[in-house]
Amino acid sequence: MNFSHGTCYCLIAISLTVVSIDAQANHDIIFNEPNEQWIEGDFDLHDQDALRHLATETDAFGFRQQLSFAKSGHGIEDRQLVNIDNVQTLDAAYNLAGLYLAPRGWEIYAGLEFSFEAAGDNSTIESLDIDALYALRRFGSNRQYMGFGRQEVEDDRAWMIDEHIDGVSYVMEADNFALTGFIGSHNQMLEKLIGTHEQHSDHHTKPHDYIAYGRVYRALDEDKQGSAYIAFLSDKDFEQGERNIYLGLRSLGDFSDNGSYWAEAAFLTGNSETRDIRAYAFDVGISYNWNDAVFRPGYTLGFAYGSGDDGIGSDNEFRQTGIHANESVLTGVVDLKYYGRVLDPRLSNLQIITLGLNMRPRDRFSVDLLYNGYWQIHPSTDIKADGIDVSANGSDHYIGSGLDLVAGLRNWSNLSISLVYGRFHGNDGVNADVGRLEFNWNL
Repeated sequence: MNFSHGTCYCLIAISLTVVSIDAQANHDIIFNEPNEQWIEGDFDLHDQDALRHLATETDAFGFRQQLSFAKSGHGIEDRQLVNIDNVQTLDAAYNLAGLYLAPRGWEIYAGLEFSFEAAGDNSTIESLDIDALYALRRFGSNRQYMGFGRQEVEDDRAWMIDEHIDGVSYVMEADNFALTGFIGSHNQMLEKLIGTHEQHSDHHTKPHDYIAYGRVYRALDEDKQGSAYIAFLSDKDFEQGERNIYLGLRSLGDFSDNGSYWAEAAFLTGNSETRDIRAYAFDVGISYNWNDAVFRPGYTLGFAYGSGDDGIGSDNEFRQTGIHANESVLTGVVDLKYYGRVLDPRLSNLQIITLGLNMRPRDRFSVDLLYNGYWQIHPSTDIKADGIDVSANGSDHYIGSGLDLVAGLRNWSNLSISLVYGRFHGNDGVNADVGRLEFNWNL
């Protein structure tokens, strides 16, 4: 496919999902009324919430199934500094999830995925993965619980964590206060217990052996919340023997009837084989919609900064966790990669300016146009990114820009559709012009 004068990278993903209820939350903690029957928090209970309603109506059992297909292909104008392995792939996956409401307040949740991948060289990969398998015990008028096993963990904006964790989780919620935490490992404990090995092909680079995480939330007023967290990540074979501790603060909320904001800051300390790590990052922004105007136009302004290293003294380069996703809803109705879909950079030795325009002519339909500009703090040939493998010349601060167009229709007669076209254009030192196209259909 060709979307410009040069050749571009294109991906088309089509998915068909069979579900009965689709739930979505836009904040990590919603301070519920005391009579609410479940908790919204860092732990992704969206599937569980939907299945819980089904189980109540169908004698303690609820099931969900999903079938998805994806076909991808790409072309690149200049391959000198860009590396993408597969020219064409065809992916298919079948997911099955179930929930059992057991006696005495226990719930058992399990999710399996069978996937098939065919590459352009006629090679195929088949795998059966365990997405989730845990027991949940609710107590204290359903406002706190403990979970045991593999559970999905996702903080709001997925800036720190968006992954399945094997271990023990805890959530407690009061009227204006909440606490979440877990301790475990990243997709390893379960495999070791049952003697299998799961392939890891998502946004992280390698599994973490040990993870501990805790966050305290506080309602600042009716429309704002603040939180503080600590996270520890350590690997037996972690790159350069790193042991990282993250200390962070976050605030989210509305500053007017039409406007919202986010503010995030983290300090990273730890050590590698040769140097101590002392780094920091922050991300701030606002979104605003004119809800009374035709098509309800809006805008988003954001600035993110991840410190870099000059090679002197302590290692000052910030690292995101590797189990993050950098994905959230801004002013539209569907999730998007807020640092750019094609490059999908990690906030490391990088500052990013984000400008967004939005239209939302209907409650369930929106169109977002998002621009990101990228500058390195200390010029380097290494650009840490999860989208494409691209290098710079190591002398220029500015490395390029990204532009994404995202149109989404959500929960219209149980149908959700999104169309995403993204483009990354590097400067002369990066020498890359890469595009990406995605189409998703969920029923």
